[in-house]
Amino acid sequence: WVLIGTQTASADASLTQTGLSATYKMYAVVATDLVPSTDGSYASLRVGDSSGVDSGSSDYRYHNHLRSANAAGYQANTSTGDDVSRFSGNVGNATGEGFSAVIYVANTTTQRIGFSGTGNGTNAAASDQATSIGGERKAVITMDRIQILFDAGNITSGIFSVYGLANS
Repeated sequence: WVLIGTQTASADASLTQTGLSATYKMYAVVATDLVPSTDGSYASLRVGDSSGVDSGSSDYRYHNHLRSANAAGYQANTSTGDDVSRFSGNVGNATGEGFSAVIYVANTTTQRIGFSGTGNGTNAAASDQATSIGGERKAVITMDRIQILFDAGNITSGIFSVYGLANS
């Protein structure tokens, strides 16, 4: 793993790591202790190229499932056309709440950029949650940046790191 960059949130609308290239065919996004300013917000990911972050209303599709010790089944978050790829359930912002995840981002210029990973945290109802993450950018791009954000409010605190995974 080669560290590309780390950012620490402090009431930021989003965090964007640039400097990605075709050097790595796989990147790892490590989001640690993300806390939203708005209770019950969803953590999300976007990618972009030299033109900026892609945020069109149907640029992404995703399917995530969330499990909790307080529920017998699971909750699914899905979309076939959204402006982000969600990677959490609703995240709480009270003391001790927040969300962390490791997301792998496949970097290819011949296929759609795919996302997969896992996360865990505490939701707005103070219940634990574990999530499996899957999604993609619906068009092929030459990715050079990754962004994380919440669907409402700012990222009050947390750490966002991006690593390039070397093949040899």
